[in-house]
Amino acid sequence: MALAKLRALGPSADIGETLLIGFAANRYVAPMLLGETWERLDAFHGTNMAEPEWAHDVIAAQANLWQAVPRGAELLQFWWARSALVSEWSALRNRWPSCASQQQ
Repeated sequence: MALAKLRALGPSADIGETLLIGFAANRYVAPMLLGETWERLDAFHGTNMAEPEWAHDVIAAQANLWQAVPRGAELLQFWWARSALVSEWSALRNRWPSCASQQQ
């Protein structure tokens, strides 16, 4: 959806809102698209679509689109770097012990 808006409207805040919704739906897609390191959250994923395996499928289907749309990757990086969700996920990972350590 964000790519369609970018193509139709050019850069705008509306695209950022769409990206943030996408980040919340699957926190793995953006770092994978950007080539950043990522870790699987040791937490409940609300749906299969929130899992990193699903994100890999998205990347396989959409990576070329992000590269083909002018400023697509740049815009993704801009919003991902400023996303409060990124810091929240880091804090969440640090607050909750892993399930493995709870079972011991």
